[in-house]
Amino acid sequence: MLIIIYNNLRNSLVRGIQNAQVTRRSSSNPSTKGAIETLTKGLALELAPRKIRVNAISPGHTETEGNVTAGTFADGAGDFLARKTPLGRLGRVTDIAPLAVFLASDESAWITGEVIRAAGGLAVAT
Repeated sequence: MLIIIYNNLRNSLVRGIQNAQVTRRSSSNPSTKGAIETLTKGLALELAPRKIRVNAISPGHTETEGNVTAGTFADGAGDFLARKTPLGRLGRVTDIAPLAVFLASDESAWITGEVIRAAGGLAVAT
């Protein structure tokens, strides 16, 4: 099982989801996300005959050690992003980890080639 976890921070394994719409200064982020989604699907097809499942997790704005250290949610940015999320809060590592464990387990044996968004409903709100 290969699980790809990504977001918008450079040099980070666990990354968050943003609105997939391209804006003036954000074209690299949706482009990268599109590439990862395509890679996930392509690898799933390529590796399925070997019984290797490939899925990606696309977490929303998540409070991680790296984000805290970088000040990502400082100066009201965290509150602003939490208000945009239907569930009204930022994600936590404890929101993402169980999903990764599930995808790595035999309980998800029929899931491959999927990008699962764990973003507090952000995708439906934008």
